[in-house]
Amino acid sequence: MPVTVQQLELADILTPVLDTGGTASEAVLFLHGNPGCGRDWSPLMEQVEPFARALAPDMPGFGRAAKPEDFDYTVAGYAAHIAALVDALGLEKVLDKPPKAAGVQKLGQNDDVAVKHRSSR
Repeated sequence: MPVTVQQLELADILTPVLDTGGTASEAVLFLHGNPGCGRDWSPLMEQVEPFARALAPDMPGFGRAAKPEDFDYTVAGYAAHIAALVDALGLEKVLDKPPKAAGVQKLGQNDDVAVKHRSSR
């Protein structure tokens, strides 16, 4: 199945998401670095597709995503955006593949940020 682009609106932010398709509640989530975009992961997503659903969003301020002036461009802001993406797609289990950029590594060290965001709903 080819990789397609979904246009999601998350908290009023247009967020293009590459998706290998399906409605599985489990997915591999590929997160790009700075600079970057979801398309950076296209070749690897095609390799993963036979085994699992794969997703790669353009994060706010990058690629074709919206670049709102009032977005919280911090680790906490991006964590909240990722949590909104996971919720919008009905995902229950996510394996994330972040790049080695320092800011995204911090996201992995601050998983409680996303958990707090999700549990506040």
